[in-house]
Amino acid sequence: MVRGVYTQRAPAERMTVEAALTRYLKEVTPTKRASTQAGEHKKAQVIIRHLDKYSLAALNAEIVAQFRDMRLAGDPDKNGKLRPRSNNTVRLELALLGHLFIVAIKEWGIGLLFDLVSNIRRPAPAWAATGA
Repeated sequence: MVRGVYTQRAPAERMTVEAALTRYLKEVTPTKRASTQAGEHKKAQVIIRHLDKYSLAALNAEIVAQFRDMRLAGDPDKNGKLRPRSNNTVRLELALLGHLFIVAIKEWGIGLLFDLVSNIRRPAPAWAATGA
C-alpha cells in the first residue's frame, strides 16, 4: 500500500517476464519503425533467455543489476570464451526492459509501484567512456 492506495499485485505475480515481453512485442513493438522492431525482437530474446521465469513482481533491482553485469562480462561463444557486450548494447537491453515495466504499469494495469530498472546504474554510453 502506497499513500493509502491498495495496489493489487496478483497480476504482477502471475505474469512472467517472458509473457510480458511476448505481449509487448505483439502490442507495442509494431507501432515502432521497422529497424527498431528488429532490434527489439533480438534484445527481447536475450532478456527472455536470462530472466524468463521470473514473475514481474519477483524481479528486483539486484536481479536486474546481476543481468547487467553478466551481459557486460559477456556470454560464452562456441569455443567457451567470453564475449563481452558493449555498454550501448546493455543500455539498450535495459531500456527495453524499463519501457516494458512502464507500459505494464500505465497501460496494462499490472500492480507494480515503479519501474525497477530506473533504480539501477546503467553503463556509460560509448562517447562518455572515451571522454569525447
